[in-house]
Amino acid sequence: MAEKKEPMAKAAPQQTAEKKEPKGILYPAEELAKAAHRFNTKEECVVAALKYYGKKEATIKETEELVKKFLQKEVK
Repeated sequence: MAEKKEPMAKAAPQQTAEKKEPKGILYPAEELAKAAHRFNTKEECVVAALKYYGKKEATIKETEELVKKFLQKEVK
């Protein structure tokens, strides 16, 4: 007896060359401020940096970058 062939399943759409990486967990500004030691600064600096850039929540990496950028700004 010959085996019955099933129709081929549709091929999955081709993934683009760029893979989507997880963006990270967003933390509220209050929580990030409490972890200011992680950014080698004081809570006030984290709060000020996030407020300056209009962020109410951010990832750890983004906060590190914003705090560093904020602390390097020229004081007028």
